[in-house]
Amino acid sequence: AGVMLLATLSRGGWAAFALAVLVIAALYWRLRVIGPTHLVAGALAGVALLGAILVAYPQVLWRLTQPDDRSTESRLVLNDQALTIIRAQPLTGVGFGQYSRAAHEHIPPSFATISEDYQKQLLELVVHNHYLLLAAELGVPAMLFWVHLMWRWVRQAWPLSRWRDPGTQALAVGLVGALVSQMLFLASDNYYADVRVFMLWLTAGLLQALCRLRPAGEGRP
Repeated sequence: AGVMLLATLSRGGWAAFALAVLVIAALYWRLRVIGPTHLVAGALAGVALLGAILVAYPQVLWRLTQPDDRSTESRLVLNDQALTIIRAQPLTGVGFGQYSRAAHEHIPPSFATISEDYQKQLLELVVHNHYLLLAAELGVPAMLFWVHLMWRWVRQAWPLSRWRDPGTQALAVGLVGALVSQMLFLASDNYYADVRVFMLWLTAGLLQALCRLRPAGEGRP
């Protein structure tokens, strides 16, 4: 999984993974599963691994320091376009699946700073921010409900001490970290018509199923 994550050269994916690692470490610290020795060892191992990766696969460093073929600029312009659509219809949005149509009808001021050919290329894309996409198509209230829903998925795992079995507890902590990482990743990408959305539902569904299990000693599971 780590090799595949590096191969994607996705900065949003890397940031989401880093957040997941921090969340999992924080939860394990709170559960007293790990201590200062583990954190120091993990940090040293992480630094050594990062050094090895940069030597063996320097594209990772280039992705962070070299020009990105206007990827960042494109995202900023697409965000501006989505905000223009949202301002036009903030409560109900333009309708599910209607983003491309609305993009041609609501041209943001930032389009004046780019060439016509570049404008045509961007008009074929959808904003790379799932929250802005939801707000544009379904309205700001729907986007806020989505954020609340994802947070409720994460919070349902509490209290983490309910699981006495270390394996089950580890699975719960890992799924929490995965969902939090998805919340960050969706700020730099979208699951508009993408198979990846099934991974999100699978993660959330597995965590909910885990939370519905009865703890040992409370009757027949």
